[in-house]
Amino acid sequence: MDDWETLRDAIQEVAADVVGLKANSKHDWVSNTTRDLINKKRDARLRKDMLQYKTLTKECRVQMRHDRQVWADTLALEGESKLKDNHFHDAFSNFRKLRPANFNIASPITTSDGSLVSDKQGKLVRWQEYYDTLLNRPPVPPPVSLRETASMAVTNHSIPVHPPSIPEVNRAITPGARDMRDLSRATQGRGCVLHSVANTCHLQGLGVWLRPR
Repeated sequence: MDDWETLRDAIQEVAADVVGLKANSKHDWVSNTTRDLINKKRDARLRKDMLQYKTLTKECRVQMRHDRQVWADTLALEGESKLKDNHFHDAFSNFRKLRPANFNIASPITTSDGSLVSDKQGKLVRWQEYYDTLLNRPPVPPPVSLRETASMAVTNHSIPVHPPSIPEVNRAITPGARDMRDLSRATQGRGCVLHSVANTCHLQGLGVWLRPR
């Protein structure tokens, strides 16, 4: 087994020096320094040395950001040089590489004065203004026919107009309770909760009932 590992390591070392590592087509901007850090991080994970693994992970992130920035700067400089030499196809090929794979196209919207706005903050302000106008319209006067019908209506004194009482609220929030005995059976074991809910509903009902019209 030791002879096999010695042979394997020797072949891999010679192959790495002569042929080199296979280039990653998706991340060709990764430097050899970063690849060494990645290998050390993998070895630390296999050794279950989590402290060293976390340290190397941070170093890898920093180094990869640096590699990507160097790659982007190099592509930009090459693109500018090719533009000056009138090699437009090669220049825009470099610029396309700098474009993110998935990018959002911001569609402009029209403001109240007819101009266009495309930045995020301006669009938020415009939508807020739109919904404030949409949901806060001035009250519409009732039509003449409705006012005439209301003026000829006769008051029905048999309909109770007093504020709702707590027993009425209890019956309303407990379906199927025909009388107080049914209500007591329905609320058994949860009377405290229903009592609190009934009081809250009763206070809200009084507020609506006593609100000036």
